[in-house]
Amino acid sequence: MAIDVAGNILVADTGSDRVKKLTSNGTYLANFGTSGTGNGQLDHPSDVKVNPAGNIYVADLFNNRVQVFDSSFTYLFQFGSSGTGNGQFKGPVALCLDGSSNV
Repeated sequence: MAIDVAGNILVADTGSDRVKKLTSNGTYLANFGTSGTGNGQLDHPSDVKVNPAGNIYVADLFNNRVQVFDSSFTYLFQFGSSGTGNGQFKGPVALCLDGSSNV
């Protein structure tokens, strides 16, 4: 879960393969993501964070990667792949960003 720059809540909806955006009081606003392995597609997103610029980072559990979207939910880039080496993941379940957007 994360709070965006406008104070809205972003929730990783793991079972629906999408991220939901809600107001601070829980009213549904929007969602993004579809099931799959392509750019912008998700397979059990497990966590979401927002950097100071408003970009959205999503831990994409079963795709073994982190995907990054802009505040309009447009896919920007991804990093990670399946494995145990440097830069690889085996089911990332949580994210943390520092003030400089380092993951």
